[in-house]
Amino acid sequence: MLNAFLGNATIPHALVFSGLEGTGKIAAATAFAMACNCLAGRPDTEPLNTNTQPGTAALPACGRCRACKKIKSANHPDILHIKPAGDTLKVKQIRDLLDTLALKPFEARTRVVILQEAQALNPSAGNALLKALEEPPAETLFILTAGELSDLMPTIVSRCQHVRFRPLAHEVIVQALAATGKISSADAAAAARLSGGSLARAEHLASADWMRYRQWLLEQAVTLTSATPGSLLALAAIMSSRKDRITDTIAILKTWFRDLLVCRHAPDKIINRDIQALVHQAARSETAESLLKKLNALDTVSRRFTGSANMRLSLETLLLKLART
Repeated sequence: MLNAFLGNATIPHALVFSGLEGTGKIAAATAFAMACNCLAGRPDTEPLNTNTQPGTAALPACGRCRACKKIKSANHPDILHIKPAGDTLKVKQIRDLLDTLALKPFEARTRVVILQEAQALNPSAGNALLKALEEPPAETLFILTAGELSDLMPTIVSRCQHVRFRPLAHEVIVQALAATGKISSADAAAAARLSGGSLARAEHLASADWMRYRQWLLEQAVTLTSATPGSLLALAAIMSSRKDRITDTIAILKTWFRDLLVCRHAPDKIINRDIQALVHQAARSETAESLLKKLNALDTVSRRFTGSANMRLSLETLLLKLART
């Protein structure tokens, strides 16, 4: 789609790139800004790694001219990156942006505003941005990124062309991880399967620290049903001491019990394929009904962590339920 905009010289004034974090939205926005402003005007084989999504490969930018180099290094005065200040995009940020847009671009043919995590716009900021989308400044392109279109104000969505970014293919993520030279092929494959199609998450999962934690946690999961109440409470204390890992903890346990559920009927769908023998062995002592209850318990506790619930108490309750269900 992006190539079609350039080929037909029909670049819209606003685009929304939606999709999972780590699927190349910012890279594609940067490459598109380069293509709109390249001084050489000839295609390069790969100015940026944008060939992971349909319609973003071989965008016509050389990657070597002064404009492309400035955009690639985030130093171009007319390529504006706006990010949330804390948890939200505030109205002052948008008003300051609009003041800048009232001036002519310094050197770009097409000024590009890359508004990251647009779902973080508060209502006032969203309304301020809407005015700019309704009467867009000349020679200016807005690119908004978001997880889902439903996270944005409908009035904003209606004024933008939509480009959906799909989860990245397993092979693409494995190749990207392997290219770093910092991870074994087996760990790269495991991280790719656990990532859900997000390169950013795969890079996080590929760390040696995370892999060790996953191995330790799965060892605990195997022995849950035989654990004493005291050891379960001690395990909850260890887990709750690392608040930064709670999301990973729940995600690892979800994939484990999910694999136990599907391995009998669809062994090719196992996520933890590097330990599939252990998955099949553990599944023999579980029923489908029990596993569904455990997955529901994990869903319930993950929602609690978004609020102000006591983390240790929630984990104690969760582990006791997982062990006794």
